[in-house]
Amino acid sequence: MMKPRSKEEVLEFITDISCPIGPIVFAGFGSAYQNRLKRDPLCFDEIICEWLSESESDSLLKILIEVACCKNLNGRFEYIRVRFLEEWEHTLINLLFELTQKNELIFSEMIRQLESSESAQKIAFELQLWWDEQAS
Repeated sequence: MMKPRSKEEVLEFITDISCPIGPIVFAGFGSAYQNRLKRDPLCFDEIICEWLSESESDSLLKILIEVACCKNLNGRFEYIRVRFLEEWEHTLINLLFELTQKNELIFSEMIRQLESSESAQKIAFELQLWWDEQAS
């Protein structure tokens, strides 16, 4: 069943799979996603595809674009984004690409929205590279 996701759920998911697996996870305090990554570090793409398949895509895409364009997130999410920026952006790019890769019109509209935000221009550039690579 397609589940609408709240912004909080989206931020939690991105945080869970963007943070490195460290002592807290090994001590048993990580999320289900983190514990799964601990057991199988190569299941990142699988986790993303499963999570997206359970999510209502139209509202999720709007939230992901909003997150990508946001200059400052609230509290701990901003701390995680800044501390693990490369991993955070990779996760966000992966989610956005998986959601839009089969529909060029939706992809183009998403790129337009991301490019209009100073905060999201790097993400838009990377997504365009992924799209171009897929097309070749």
